[in-house]
Amino acid sequence: LRFLASRGIVASAHPSVEEVEADAAEVWRRIGARDVSTLADLPTMSDADDRATIDVLMEMYAPALFTDPNLSRLVISQMVNLGLERGTSDASAFAYVWFGAFMGRSGDYATAYRFGDLAGTLMVRRDQTRYRARVAMVLGHFIYTYTRPLQRAREQLERAVAYAQADGEPNFLVYSASHIVSNALAAGFSLEETERDLDACAA
Repeated sequence: LRFLASRGIVASAHPSVEEVEADAAEVWRRIGARDVSTLADLPTMSDADDRATIDVLMEMYAPALFTDPNLSRLVISQMVNLGLERGTSDASAFAYVWFGAFMGRSGDYATAYRFGDLAGTLMVRRDQTRYRARVAMVLGHFIYTYTRPLQRAREQLERAVAYAQADGEPNFLVYSASHIVSNALAAGFSLEETERDLDACAA
């Protein structure tokens, strides 16, 4: 937090709901009348200090998620805002997919899907694959589960498992595998079939 303050990003360890909502509102102010899909065309973030800042925010996210829900939401909005102001980085797809997930949690599933689609576009068009396992997991479980058929969500989660295995991301391998179990049970798979799914993830 001290480093972020030195970069002009001020946040407390336990931000209020009002602070979270203010940062999210700033995202929409910066987007303005643009369609979410057009954000894929933003220039690349070139400043080394900006890239260091986005990397710090990226590494803050997981601890924030487990310590204070408001802080995790604030971190994502700050990542999105920095990208909108300073350009697209390796972490932009991750920031957009989580921003979409938070929109879905508030009931705006159409917007959630648009941000998820933006994240997928960045992974393909801008080759943002550094965090591909994490993006695929969030897209599959937190967005597609509520906006697309369960089979589509499952395919994305299987992709997340494959990425995590290839990229040495054991945490996200486990997270994605657990979400595949939830998906299988929701889709009516038997316990035996679900166990085979887990075994395949561990292979």
